[in-house]
Amino acid sequence: IAYAGGVYQARLDSLMVVKQAIDELNAQGFPSKLLILGKNDPAQLTDWGIGGPNVSVRFIKDRSEFMGQLRRSDILLSTIAFKSAYPLQDQTCFPTKTFDYFLAGKPVLAVAPNHTAYGGYMKEHQSAIVVGSLNAEVIAEHIHQLATDMDQRRQLVDAGFAQLDTHHQRNVQPILQNVLRQDFKGIVA
Repeated sequence: IAYAGGVYQARLDSLMVVKQAIDELNAQGFPSKLLILGKNDPAQLTDWGIGGPNVSVRFIKDRSEFMGQLRRSDILLSTIAFKSAYPLQDQTCFPTKTFDYFLAGKPVLAVAPNHTAYGGYMKEHQSAIVVGSLNAEVIAEHIHQLATDMDQRRQLVDAGFAQLDTHHQRNVQPILQNVLRQDFKGIVA
């Protein structure tokens, strides 16, 4: 399972539980690895509790290498924070790599709170398995399911491809504009 992007405090809650799920799957005899792609310091990740024998970190030099790594991965992981100091994050957070994930043609596991715009989008378009809680057992079940259920994998990939050309203007932009109108009245026309 591959996660692309920076690991920082706001994503630690999700990634720590995913790492725990990966460790549980390995303990049950279902070999699983978490690959973190990006400019992340492996020593820092270990200090934060995300490192270990079932986790590797790889720096990606360019877009071609990045997309190649996504295509070689079995499952792609997307996360947003469950605990955030930013009050608008629930309504505006949409990981920028989501559509690269769809383009890679792999199933997506999204670990995102149920009440967020991102979780809602992924559920509405059936383009990912969305886990709306920080529960390692549930995440492990979904990883196993995504690794073994070929029909579900195909459905998720097809739904992701369908979103590639429609997401920005019709879905993300109206949410952001509504938030701006509500919170910055008079500043945004």
